[in-house]
Amino acid sequence: MSKNYKKILVAIDGSEQAEGALKEAIVLAKRDNSQLFILHATDKNSIYAAGNPVPVVPAPAIPVVPVLEESADNEAKEVLDKALAIINNEVKFEEIRVDGSAKNEIVDFAKEHEIDMIVMGSSGKGALDRMLLGSTAVYVVKHAPCSVTIIK
Repeated sequence: MSKNYKKILVAIDGSEQAEGALKEAIVLAKRDNSQLFILHATDKNSIYAAGNPVPVVPAPAIPVVPVLEESADNEAKEVLDKALAIINNEVKFEEIRVDGSAKNEIVDFAKEHEIDMIVMGSSGKGALDRMLLGSTAVYVVKHAPCSVTIIK
């Protein structure tokens, strides 16, 4: 007999795996009449990581940090808008945007909100995430206070 989940957290980042995780979470939420939490983390501390170098800009130019942060905010909005279109009001949900490391934010949210199940993709959207081969997923599986379903 399968367990009924009351609170399901799905982590999304715009990747194909995250879209698959969202679709799986919707199926579970429908089956169990669960509350679905959709979490998107924007780690503004990593905006300058590989693939996002800070260009050398003359002093009177527009500050680079606000422009990059605005880009990250726009991407987060696009990711959440796409998720809302997929959900299409099929289940009860709450969207959560956080600033911080995805792996830490997922685990912390699950602990603070007594989540029963986390559903997430096996790897993230960025080249760095693909190179690290699912380091966020591995961390969440090891530290989550609940069951975790990983979607490939």
